Amino acid sequence: MLGLVLGLATWNLRSPPGAAPRDVVFQLIDGRRIALDDLRGRPVLVSFWATTCPACLREIPHLKTLYREAAPKGLVMVAVAMPYDPPSEVLGLAADRELPYDIAVDVQGRVLRAFGRVPGTPTHFLMDGEGDIVHHRVGPLDTRRVLDLVTDDTTRARPTG
Repeated sequence: MLGLVLGLATWNLRSPPGAAPRDVVFQLIDGRRIALDDLRGRPVLVSFWATTCPACLREIPHLKTLYREAAPKGLVMVAVAMPYDPPSEVLGLAADRELPYDIAVDVQGRVLRAFGRVPGTPTHFLMDGEGDIVHHRVGPLDTRRVLDLVTDDTTRARPTG
């Protein structure tokens, strides 16, 4: 088990930035649909999570703070529930926790397959305004680092080391 954890940590640190998937459409819990391509020009954080993931639930207050601080700087946040999450549970949790950012359901797993590099939850992808993945994290997000990237330039975040 320790080998798996260390392997994921190493994989995470060496995961290269690259182009975000094309033709991704998020189905939001409020009924809206957002195409990732329509968000070009703005930094976008896509977070894969699950209602049954303890780390995901612990991370929610930090993501809410990040959203409050970074949305005025142009950041769009979309939290994508895993395909096995019943939409009713996602809706309930979003309401109970008063999540201010966009919440998407992915019942058929299309968004998950499009991103392809989601070994577990939480997993985060930060894209710059040109649609390139500039930061990828498996596990809880370093929200300060994301805020720094977004604040540095709201339309062109810089790749991380």
